[in-house]
Amino acid sequence: VLVDLAGHGSSQTKEVFTTSFDFDLAADQVIEVVDHLKIRRAHFMGLSLGSIIVHAIAEHYPERIDSMVLAGAVTHLSLKTRLTFEFVDMFKRLIPFSIVKVLLANAIIPQQKYGESKGTFLRSAQKLTYEGFMQWMRLVASVDSYMDRLIGAQVTTPTLYVMGEDDTMCLPKVK
Repeated sequence: VLVDLAGHGSSQTKEVFTTSFDFDLAADQVIEVVDHLKIRRAHFMGLSLGSIIVHAIAEHYPERIDSMVLAGAVTHLSLKTRLTFEFVDMFKRLIPFSIVKVLLANAIIPQQKYGESKGTFLRSAQKLTYEGFMQWMRLVASVDSYMDRLIGAQVTTPTLYVMGEDDTMCLPKVK
């Protein structure tokens, strides 16, 4: 089962972003889908920010999760990534939204050899509204403190991290 998070894929964003959105709410929404499908326990996989949501599921719903696979796992943001997000946040009203997306794509995927992946990221980002984007920006700003709390929670769920050797954003912290 692939769950589109708010503002991703084919999800609707209007009602989701009328209230403050956070990782715990996203975990609750994933569990709502699992409940709707009458799935009692499952193996969960999260990609990028989805890895944080899977961590939140393991913390809040440990009885529902058998194991987790965290691909491109976000545990803490690198200094370069944090500075890029802070720069974007400071100048978001002055820089066109289309350029902001390119700046972030270059921060997340800086290597030239991954141009196709960067293009896929940018095409996906085109679906995100400005309001939805700003909600995700606020959420990303809280990653380090949120992950400190989650990692300190002593989650005992069997976990596999799948990371690329060129992941400049999060691999150093995962190691």
